[in-house]
Amino acid sequence: MSAKTVVAISSFVMRGVVGLRAITFALERRGARVWPVATVTMPWHPGLGPSTRSRPADFATHLDELATKAAEVDAVLTGYFASADQVAAAARFIDAVRAARSDALVLVDPVTGDERGRYVPDAVADAIGSALLPRADIATPNANELRDLARASEAEDDLAAVARRLGPPEVVVTSGVERPGAIGAMLVTPTATTVVEHTAITPAPRGTGDLFSAVLLSARLGGATPEAALREAAAATLGVILASDAEVLALAEGQEAIAKPPLDLVRAVA
Repeated sequence: MSAKTVVAISSFVMRGVVGLRAITFALERRGARVWPVATVTMPWHPGLGPSTRSRPADFATHLDELATKAAEVDAVLTGYFASADQVAAAARFIDAVRAARSDALVLVDPVTGDERGRYVPDAVADAIGSALLPRADIATPNANELRDLARASEAEDDLAAVARRLGPPEVVVTSGVERPGAIGAMLVTPTATTVVEHTAITPAPRGTGDLFSAVLLSARLGGATPEAALREAAAATLGVILASDAEVLALAEGQEAIAKPPLDLVRAVA
């Protein structure tokens, strides 16, 4: 099978392994060609302290130029955005890809917040919800992002029902299921819900969501069912975490788990 081409749109850090650092490594290790497009460049993850953030002035132009090669694109993965204008440019790019390749997959990781709330401007979160999620085949929100973007009330405890309101036909809620000593991801489709869990590792390094989404997309591009792709992504992510320290994903040390996910580390939950 020929290598698949993925356009990955997210942040780039100089120190650490989040955003494009994790996405590009994982996709390439699994045999994909990656066209990385940075939404912002910064020395490190914002959670590690203040730093200078540089947005590419020609972001939209770069995507417009890449769109002239849209027929070569098998999938688009989006992550962190620094502005609503960038979201709009990404939406236009997705439309160009779909016009050239109706079979192209689109995965939207709606990077907008965590348990403390939104950490992107409201305009960015709202644009992701209105412009990207309706274009997505797959979305990978965390539980907090899901509740926020689906406008769920605090009283709603059925995450599967909330996920079905989000829009995409496949929604994977990362860290959506927690119980003592274990954590799981939930796949929600229009007709079924599947949960896989594994031993909880705390604290986990930053970048696990980026890694998870990249492996999930790679598996789907390779022909895996949504359920099988969920298991691969969860197992690969845990395998890399086990090879890492508490702060930084050790992709080189854990790369075999990316290439051949240790499926015995995860289990399906009835």
